[in-house]
Amino acid sequence: MAKNQDSTDLNSNSLLRNKETGSPEESSNVIGLPVVEAKLRRRKLLWWLGGAVGVVVAVMLILWFSPLLAVKNINVHGTSLTTAKAVTERLESIKGTPLPQISSDRVLELLKDDPAVEDVVVQAQTPATLDVQVIEYVPVAVMRDGSSQNLVASDGHALAPATEKNSESLPVIELANGSKDQDVFLAVTQVLGEITSEVRAELASATASSIDSVQLKLNDGRTIVWGSADEGSKKAAVLAALLTVDPEESGETIDVSSPDHPVTK
Repeated sequence: MAKNQDSTDLNSNSLLRNKETGSPEESSNVIGLPVVEAKLRRRKLLWWLGGAVGVVVAVMLILWFSPLLAVKNINVHGTSLTTAKAVTERLESIKGTPLPQISSDRVLELLKDDPAVEDVVVQAQTPATLDVQVIEYVPVAVMRDGSSQNLVASDGHALAPATEKNSESLPVIELANGSKDQDVFLAVTQVLGEITSEVRAELASATASSIDSVQLKLNDGRTIVWGSADEGSKKAAVLAALLTVDPEESGETIDVSSPDHPVTK
């Protein structure tokens, strides 16, 4: 009886351990198969992603080098100081180049010798047309040099020959005693660059004998004492406000050289 009891206890303990830990075969059936399936799913996903990336790269390479997208026509917009014809001629070398290879920087590099062009925006128009939007420098004045007259930008560089049409609303720079001082000239153009186009249209001329003595003359004869180019934006705002006042009340001189304490007399 004791032996039978012991055998029964051993069998019971063995069954209990099998329930708690599971046999190797049962563990393999329950845990192993899902792990293998998960690995297969991940592998298929990686294959699919790799294939998709490969297709995208192949398509991009085809478009990058495809002669089907080579530039044949160039449309130019936004020119007034320069001409669309002049810009198109400078861009002649990019014809035959696939559109995806042409950037704004590349086009701007080809136009770097045109002083009127500040920036460009390019857009591909399939199948073979490049659209170029030209952004030109804003002229702020007319500079007379002997018998020639040129439009100039706020940084002082000449943009294009002045004509009656393109210089209609621009002041003339007249440096004191015919000065050729480049620093004085740049001080004047910088000041004119701070002023709004609406105020510039009211100016007849701009002059200076030094970098600290810029003066502007209005079409109605009044004088604006500007001083140096410092605090330009603040002076421009004060001037714009003072020009809204009746000229009979503001006097013949508007002094904004100290923009926190402007004076009219």
